[in-house]
Amino acid sequence: MPEFQWSSGIRDTTEFPEMDIFIRGELRSHLEAFCLLDGVGWTDFPEQIAVGGLGTYSRARTYRKLYERLGLIFKDGDEIRLSRLGKDIRDLKPNVEAAYEKLLNQIRVLAIDVLARYQLRNPVDGKNLPVFCDVQPYVCIWKVMRALDNKISFEELNRVMLHIPSMSQLDGAIQKIRNARKKCASYKKAKPQLLDELLGPPTHTSQDSARIAPWFSLAGWGGLIIERKNDADGFRRLVPEAIGALDRKLANLPPYFDAGTEEEWLRYYIGNVGAGADAADDRRREPDETRRAPGGTNLILYGVPGCGKSRAIKEEYCGDESRTERVVFYPDYAYSDFVGQILPVLRDEKVRYEFVPGPFTRILKKAYLDEANRYYLIVEEINRGNAPAIFGDVFQLLDRVSEPGGAFPIGTSEYPVTNADIAKEVYGDADRKVRIPSNLSIIGTMNTSDQNVFTLDTAFQRRWTMRLIPNSFRNHKFADQAILDTDVSWKAFCAAVNEEILRRDNALSSEDKRLGVYFVTADDLTRRVGGSPEARRLNARFAEKVLKYLWDDAFRFARNETFNTKAYASLELVIEAFCSQRGNARFGVFSESLERAVLDAAAQSPAETPTEGGREAP
Repeated sequence: MPEFQWSSGIRDTTEFPEMDIFIRGELRSHLEAFCLLDGVGWTDFPEQIAVGGLGTYSRARTYRKLYERLGLIFKDGDEIRLSRLGKDIRDLKPNVEAAYEKLLNQIRVLAIDVLARYQLRNPVDGKNLPVFCDVQPYVCIWKVMRALDNKISFEELNRVMLHIPSMSQLDGAIQKIRNARKKCASYKKAKPQLLDELLGPPTHTSQDSARIAPWFSLAGWGGLIIERKNDADGFRRLVPEAIGALDRKLANLPPYFDAGTEEEWLRYYIGNVGAGADAADDRRREPDETRRAPGGTNLILYGVPGCGKSRAIKEEYCGDESRTERVVFYPDYAYSDFVGQILPVLRDEKVRYEFVPGPFTRILKKAYLDEANRYYLIVEEINRGNAPAIFGDVFQLLDRVSEPGGAFPIGTSEYPVTNADIAKEVYGDADRKVRIPSNLSIIGTMNTSDQNVFTLDTAFQRRWTMRLIPNSFRNHKFADQAILDTDVSWKAFCAAVNEEILRRDNALSSEDKRLGVYFVTADDLTRRVGGSPEARRLNARFAEKVLKYLWDDAFRFARNETFNTKAYASLELVIEAFCSQRGNARFGVFSESLERAVLDAAAQSPAETPTEGGREAP
């Protein structure tokens, strides 16, 4: 038997709180019948009898008169209508049941919040466990169940889970159980030797049911989180109503708490549900909107290709990828890709149809659960897809609260939308209205030269702040690096070429066609020595990226004035000539005037020729 095992001192939970409530709603059969007759004809006795099962015409007339006097029904034109009193009688039982479910769920959410804090090693009942033990046992059980078809068996708990010494080994335990299920159709029918081989030896071999059952009961909080009884295959299953609350907690678990005293541990363990905590907030157990980071916005960064839009996002807004969701729009990108869709999912060799969230819903959930940090949805090339159609109904969420003092912080969606799939995924409540929280910003990027791909209409654009990213070499790290083996720096080359672009008639070219300062990387500029195929391929990257862009796009309608087309009549010849020449002779592929402008710019701004990454530059 492995040396480490979870302590299982408690052996009986028969006194665990019972949560069952029985609702009796006994109405006389004729009253129940008239509760069904809203909208039926006042004198349509055959329909009244058919719908309510009243028996005879005389009975229908008698009870109709009785309930009219009691104020439960009234005549509306030629129809029977239930009064407010009648509707309340009709809806009493379902309303009580709904209230019961709501209260039960509040208890469930609080129980999950408390149990998620429990640690095996604590000053009260886990004093002698090794210091490396950081196991949160109920969290482990919940995570296994969510990863493995929302169920767990007695054998898996006894032979695998109770041996886990630290949270770092949980993923391995999940994989072991997954593999065992694939190889063993039924633990009940399997021999102990096979179970030893697949799952490992049991933690408890005597009175094991009495020692294992409390883990199910406690992690399941008496049936609120995990069902009380095994299914036909011997598995305990999660209560479906608990899954949303579990997912929210598992996505935002408390860190391990190294308590020094029993008092300190118990104060931490009871958490915000202890005496003196705000009762309403305890019932909700939702992020506190008053403490949420404010200022969420919708921002579009635009400029020429390669001007540094994505770099600006990383350096000025968010460089932490864990708080960022990034997506690229393109012509076929759709609302279902962006928000999510119902898809077949294979779980334990069974196909199930589930809502699979898209990037918008994933980042919305992260931001909602963590009110302290800012989150960002990055939409690259926002105008290369049909943005208003992609946003669909969540388009309305782009209107943000702009004045302080309201119910929500500045930056929250002003107008919520109804979307059951998003609401269930994010809040665990399909009936809840959806809002973008104030700590979630959406940042789009757009190349000004690509505005003809999809036009962003006025209604869409007015909901965004537009920021031009200047095409500037300020703080540029490789501006002065030479292009291959030439004397021309990247900065000097851009200056000469971009001046030529601006000089051209706008009907042929425009400022939107300028070379961006980050159009290439430092690696594209570095020359590799030697004649190997790999070196030749790498040395051609500058020509195949920059010259191709100038030929196909920036100077497409002015090639004869900007390229030496007499000598090099095609792009293939231009690239071949540039790559086969040496030094400044490479720029002979341009027209005489542009070649001179490039070399003059280089003379005013001398280039540096670095040695980078062990690659020698001549």
